[in-house]
Formats: sequence, C-alpha cells, structure tokens
Amino acid sequence: MLYELLSEELERYPDRNSVQTSVVLKDVGNVINDLTVWSFKPLYLQETFTDDVDRFSNPSRELFIWAVLQGRLEMAILFWQKSKAPIGGALVASKLLKEMAARETDLHETRRLTRYEEGGRLFDKLAVEVLSEYYTSDRKLTTLTLVRVLHTWGSAICLDLANTAHNMEFVAHPAVQNMLKEFWMGNLSVSNPRWKIWICLVFPPALLCIRLKMKEEEVDPLVVKRLPRGRHRGDIKLRRPQLMRRPTFSIRRSVLSLLPGLPHRSDETDGETSSPNFTGLPLSEMNRQKRIWFAEHDNEKPRASLRRRVSSFFFVPNVIFLYNVFSKLVFLGLFSYILLQGFESKYPSEIEYVLLAWFFTLCIELIRQVLWEVGPTFLYRLSIWIHYFWNKVDICKIVVFITGYVLRCFPDTMSEGRILLALSLVIFYIRLLHVFSANKHLGPKLVMIEGMFADLLVFVSILLVFLTCYGVASEAILYPGRSGVSNVLESIFFRPYLQIFGELLEANGEECYTYTREVGNATHTAIEETCQQNAWFGTILLSIYLFLSNVLLLNLLIAMFNFTFVAVQEKTDIHWKWQRFKLITEYHKRPVLAPPFIIISHIILFVRRLFKKLRKMCQKCGCTGCDKLSCKASQSDTSIDELAIWESVKGEDYLTKKRQKEQENTTRKLQNNENRLLEISTHVTRIEQQVKEEMTAVKEQLKTMQSLLVATMTRLQSQPSRESNVEEAN
Repeated sequence: MLYELLSEELERYPDRNSVQTSVVLKDVGNVINDLTVWSFKPLYLQETFTDDVDRFSNPSRELFIWAVLQGRLEMAILFWQKSKAPIGGALVASKLLKEMAARETDLHETRRLTRYEEGGRLFDKLAVEVLSEYYTSDRKLTTLTLVRVLHTWGSAICLDLANTAHNMEFVAHPAVQNMLKEFWMGNLSVSNPRWKIWICLVFPPALLCIRLKMKEEEVDPLVVKRLPRGRHRGDIKLRRPQLMRRPTFSIRRSVLSLLPGLPHRSDETDGETSSPNFTGLPLSEMNRQKRIWFAEHDNEKPRASLRRRVSSFFFVPNVIFLYNVFSKLVFLGLFSYILLQGFESKYPSEIEYVLLAWFFTLCIELIRQVLWEVGPTFLYRLSIWIHYFWNKVDICKIVVFITGYVLRCFPDTMSEGRILLALSLVIFYIRLLHVFSANKHLGPKLVMIEGMFADLLVFVSILLVFLTCYGVASEAILYPGRSGVSNVLESIFFRPYLQIFGELLEANGEECYTYTREVGNATHTAIEETCQQNAWFGTILLSIYLFLSNVLLLNLLIAMFNFTFVAVQEKTDIHWKWQRFKLITEYHKRPVLAPPFIIISHIILFVRRLFKKLRKMCQKCGCTGCDKLSCKASQSDTSIDELAIWESVKGEDYLTKKRQKEQENTTRKLQNNENRLLEISTHVTRIEQQVKEEMTAVKEQLKTMQSLLVATMTRLQSQPSRESNVEEAN
C-alpha cells in the first residue's frame, strides 16, 4: 500500500520524474500528511530538515511510522513502547491505518485490509487504556496532556488526532468529557441555574447576579480522603494544607496559553474566594454541601469586575451556541413571513434586503469556516470541510436560496423562484435539527435518522424496480395505445406509488380517461377517450404488486430500520458524547457575535490576520518594531518539559502494569494447568487403584473357578469307576 501511495505522489510531479526517479523522504512526508489530513506534520516536511540520516534525533519514532505504513503491527507496537508520548503515537498510528484501509482498492487483498482494520482498532484501544492510566493518576495533568502541543509528533494535539481518527471511544472517555464540560461552560460556575443564564441572555445587566468559577473549585477527590481523621467531611475547610496543593496551575497556564483562544482558568480569579472540594462525597451529599457553602459565603466573597463578568459570559461556547440558536429562529421567522406574504413586485422590498444581508453574513461565516480548516489549498480545505454532513446541508441550502432569489428577480420566473425559496426554507428548517445534538436524548436520534436515511435510499432503489415493472405492465394491459408522454409517465410512476399507501383505483372496466391528441399537425387536435381493458388481469396484477410491496418490501424496510436503531441504541452514550464533542469544538471556534452581527467579528478577524501578515513581512525585512505588533507572550518550556516527563513516566507505568498483568495471566494459566494436571493425576491414580482392586477380585474369582473346575474333574473321573464296580457287583 505504501508503494502505491508513493507512486501516486510521484505522478503529481511529472517534471521531477525525468530528472529523479527515486523516492525521497519529502515524498514520504507528503504521503503521511495526506493520510493524517494535515493534523500531523512529519519531520521530513520541516524547513530545517535535510536528507541526512544523522539528523534523526528519535529513530524509534521513525521506525514506528515505517512499521505502521508497512502494516507490521507487532514491530509497530514494539517501537510504540519506546515513544515518549504514547497517546499521540497511538492516535497517529490509528489514523494512518484507518486511512490506508479506506484507500485499499484491491479487493483481493482481504488479508491486508483486515490487518489495517485490526491495527486501527488495536491502537484506538491502546490510546484509551493509556488515557485511563493518566486519568487515574492525575486528572488535571491529564487535561493538560490532551491540549498539549506534541512536538514529538509533528506539533499535533491529542484531541485533533482523535477527531481526525474518528476515535469515538477516546472522546467518550471521562477525561475528555470533563475537559469539554469545562470548555462548554467556560468561567461560568456549574451551580448557576439554567433560567439565570437565559435571563442574562435577554437582559445583560443581570450579569451582576451570575456566579463565576472559583479558584480550585474542582480538585482531586484524593485530597478529601487525606484530611485529618478528626475532621468530618461535611466540615471541610475553605483552604487546603499547603503540602496537599498541587503545583500544576502554572503548568496548565503555560500550556493552555500556547493555544490561542482556548478557554482556561488562571491562578488569579479577580477576588473570587476558592471553594472547597466536594467531589469525593456521594452525589446527594456533594450537592447538599455545595448549597450550604454557597449560602454561607455568597455575601462574603468580593464581586468580580464587570469587565471580567462580561468577557466570562459572552465568550463562553454555551452562550455563543444559545445566541446562534436564537438567531436561527429569528431568521427562519423572517424568511417564513416573507414567503407567506408573497412578492409584491419584481424589486426586493426593505424587509427582503434585511433577509439578503442576513443571508450574506451566513455565507461569509461558511467561507470563514472553510478558510479555518487545515490544508495547503482552498480546494483541499473545502473537501475536508464538506466531508461533514451538516456542511453538505449548508451548501445545498445556499445554492437553492441563491438560485431561487435570482429567479425571483425576473417577472417571468417569479413563481419558480418562489418554489425554490420554499425548498430552501425547508432545508433551513432541517438544518435546525443540528441544535438537538446538545441534548443527551435527542442527539442519538439524529444519528438514527441519518443511518435510517441511508437505509431508505437502498430501499427506494429496490422499490423502484418493482414499481416500474408493475407500472409498465399495468399501463400496457389496462390502457394500450394511450398517447401523451406525461399521461404515460404519470400512470407508470405516480399511480403505482400512491397505490402503496391505499389510493387504490379499482380495475372494474368503468374508469375512463380523456386526453388530447395531435392530428396531422400541431394546429389540429382531437379529444379521445380511453377506458380500461382486461380489468380482471389488472386486478390480479395489482394484488400481486400490493402483496410484494406492502408485505415483503415494507417489512424489509422495518427490519433495516430496526437493525440501525439497535446498533445506535447499544452505543447511545458514545454517539451522544461524540456529537457533543463536535458541537463544542464547532462553537469553540465560532465568533462571539451571532448573525447578522457576526460581520463585525469577521472584520475584527480580518484586521487581526492583516496585522499578522504585516508582522511576518516586518520580520523578513528586519524591522525593529516587529515585537510591537505581536500579541503572543513568550513562554518558558520548563513546565512543558515537566509535563512531557510526567507523560513519559506514566506511559512506562502503563506498560509495566500491562506486562505484570500479562505475567499474572500467564502465571494464572500455568497454575490452572498445574491444577488440572494434579486433578488428572489424582483421577488416574484412582483409576489405577480401581483397576488393581478389580484385578484382585478377578484373580480370586479365577482361583475359585479353578478349584471348582478341579473338583468337577475329580468327580467326573471317579464316576466311571463307580459304574464299573456296580456292573461287577451285578
């Protein structure tokens, strides 16, 4: 498979083939970049790299990638164990193997395809197991590991790799979900009631009553267990002992600051009082203690500044999501009102101009999403962006809306434009279903609908065969010689389709149709009337058709839907968490303002991008004022190195535990085998004892029989002598 991909890479540069036919490491890097959808930048594509073997600072990583591309799983696992960032390596290998399995075109190479698929599942499992080891050791450092830039793996991030590899089990892990929950709520405290957030959405001055997150609100539950024995858990003090505090906040701040726009908490909370830890208590007790603590200290803690409250509220993905939902509802209401009122003239009215401006901001947002994708060209980014299902729906609604409004501007095609605009409104309403992804109960239903829609397309393909054959046969039998293409097509497709739902037209010979037919030329027409013929055979054909369609095919469709429902229902929680992950990552990247005011955010983003370009040009020119344009603070790599060391140590701990578990399993198997051998030997000993006893009994029986036989022979020998004595006596 690797050689096929490299051959395709060489075909992209025909001019180079005439000069150099050998494959260089840059070609391998391009193949890896293409397989990982630009989420992993290999060493071979870096500017400072040259084709010199001595420059490999981590040979085990290169050998690991080579083994994965060759499909040698045992060797890949061996080199993976030597890697410093095991989660990143497992996710990279999973993505490479899954992508190669998807691109396998040779149907005869089933063994290679199976090896790729099994390898992808194996590395997915390894990534989840290592993450579990991290999470049980330290939850906060695990969160930092998920968002840390992995310089060992081409400056990739674990969450991006899990997203591109479609690793749903990894995303559904509690470590990822807790981090996503923190991203979703931002600096807002989870103790805020939902109605209070809605009031702040409508009435922003109510932000003074909102509660923000506090310092060290969520700590490790082990701290509660390490409290002094004389202190009851319900009387937890506000401050923990100094020795129990974890020096991880500076690491967290330095790592999260490397990701622009990533919401995170800092050590300073602008005067907010730190809350105690209740996570080690049962759920009911934890909620009760939180209510008591907030009731006692709500008036004691100093208020946060208004600026921090505004930024902490309006920059939260949850709030951005709610504002976008409200914006969509208003847009749909405005669009529906315009269609219901109709178009008074060929020129758009003032309210239509508002709708067009609103729609223009939606188009600009879609273009921004495409540009924000990772890729070398715009077409490549568009292909990656359109791979998502709801993005395809967005493209469809935009094309239909633009086409419909262009037709609406001309008086001759205004009715057709109204039809297309109505269809685009339907697609806009369907797009609103994406909002349900945030709900735990409605989100998996969208996955079911998507899977059932694919099943429905397969069913329609089968149904179309039955429908066409019945329509043509019934038309030829009941109405032979009917002219008019529209009449014939209606009888072949439309009428049999309605008969499935009970619109039965009885074939009793009394139903007649009138239609016009051209006579001679187009200026002369004649009205003809045709009635059913061979109605008895049409009734039989209709009965067979309804039996096959309503009984056989309909039950087939129900069985297909049931299979899809059960398959999704078994993994409902995983599907919902995956949808939640996609939704949070989507709105985490969204601008703060919702349409139509989102155009302001676009202008700000454009100005920032322009300043970034100017800073790069200024750096190339060697100007001294370049640093004034930069808004990124310099960070020390000490904390990142400490986090990398911790990650490497925990990876080794996982491998050690895995080996110990395997040894325990081997020892247990040997012990079980030894016990079985002892049981078998005991059983054999018992059998031998029984055989000995039986042999002794048999010997005794033989002796008895021998004695009886001797006695019998003695009697038989003595009997003739007696007879002779009797004869002599006579």
